[in-house]
Amino acid sequence: MKVSQVFILSAALLAGSLGLACKATANAASTVATTENTTVEAVEVDQTPQKDGNGGGTEPECQNPLGADSAETRKNVSLYREQFQNKKYVDALPFWRYAYQNAPCFKEYITADGAYLMTVMISKTNPKETATIRAYADTLMQVYDTRLRLFGRNGNVVGRKGRDMFKYYPEKAMDAIALLRESIELEGNKSAEMVIFDLMSATVQQNKNGGAIADDEVINWFDKLSAIIDYNLKEKRNQYNDPATKDTARTGQAMRLWEWVEVAVVDLGSPYLTCEKLTQLYQPKFKATPEDPALVEKIITLLKRAPNCAKTDFYLDVAEQNFKLSPSAAAAAALAKAFQEKGNSAKSKSYYEKAAELETDKLAKADYYVMLASLELSTNDCSSARTYARKALENNPKSGEAYMVIGNAYMACAGSCGGGKVESQYPYLAAYDKFVQAKSVDPSIADKANARMSIAAARWPVREDVFFENKTEGSTVNTGCWIGETTTLRVRQ
Repeated sequence: MKVSQVFILSAALLAGSLGLACKATANAASTVATTENTTVEAVEVDQTPQKDGNGGGTEPECQNPLGADSAETRKNVSLYREQFQNKKYVDALPFWRYAYQNAPCFKEYITADGAYLMTVMISKTNPKETATIRAYADTLMQVYDTRLRLFGRNGNVVGRKGRDMFKYYPEKAMDAIALLRESIELEGNKSAEMVIFDLMSATVQQNKNGGAIADDEVINWFDKLSAIIDYNLKEKRNQYNDPATKDTARTGQAMRLWEWVEVAVVDLGSPYLTCEKLTQLYQPKFKATPEDPALVEKIITLLKRAPNCAKTDFYLDVAEQNFKLSPSAAAAAALAKAFQEKGNSAKSKSYYEKAAELETDKLAKADYYVMLASLELSTNDCSSARTYARKALENNPKSGEAYMVIGNAYMACAGSCGGGKVESQYPYLAAYDKFVQAKSVDPSIADKANARMSIAAARWPVREDVFFENKTEGSTVNTGCWIGETTTLRVRQ
């Protein structure tokens, strides 16, 4: 998947420092930009909204934002900004240093630009010059701290500091993770894509290297980060598919970046999302506090994400408790389907009935009644199957499937209707009529209805039997028995 080169580089640097192989960055080449005839690795642009003026106004530096010499400050800010905007970063550095040391509270972009400058200088430095890189990194951390102190605890800035701390100070991995987590808590659904990826990567790394982070903590953060990803993917896809969106290329790139993050995070988290591991971690917690709705909902979400967990006994226990705590048609239907797949018809029927009872949408309610009708038909309770099918038709008169169930019920239980050779085959006439109605109200099932019509017609009375029993072809007859339908006497062709 193609994503912006800047983010590919960032992910590649992080994955390299962690020793992690991420599919999305495996083939990514380092992106470069040319500055002052020197090759420099591309760095992220800080797009955090910035403040003008005197920051928070309470710190000593903000009492006199322009510093002791306002004219000198303005001159140095102007000079460094000019060089900075022309990408002459080395030339900008001394002027920026004056502005930062003497008037850091004048404009927030002084600290924002400073972080960018330090990152550029690190990228320009020979990797073997570790002392120089460390000095730039120390300044980078100091600049972040100054910005956060003077201009407030911005979650995006906290996240950027956490990412850079992890990159340049591997011995402070847990401190970096704390900053990344704080960024997520502050930003919520507005969290930066790469902060999410970096946090998941770092969390897994710390779990694998010495177990500083436990398995359940990895799963907890996977769950939290996945919810943010899901929210943003939905938002970006809606924007991308909205005809009113003007910048399709930009929204498309944003959407693809979130898709990449989703793949990467799932790739990192999937080894922890096994039924065995989730059951081992959460079953004791569930047994201890089954009335905790937040815990129950969380377990349900995690088990749904894990492959083949929806049929386990633990999932069904939690799902039933979830329904008890928060009853809904959707939850009941999910349970009904799960129990049906396990062959527990009684519980499946019970939950489909609850789904139909709770559902307010008539079409959805009709679908649940069709499921109930099909369940009853599978046990040859044909009368009950028809009752549910008729309830489906009350809610959706165009339910072709409901008519199909009734027709199939007439055929399945035709043997319970007595009489002579001709009358015993009346149920097949009535069944045929239902299949005709089915395709009439729902043409999409015409092929299925036609197939059943052929089978029903093959069981109609034979003309000779009609003659010998003194019946009249084309006359109106009643099936009698439990069916009690009026139909037209037709003969087998």
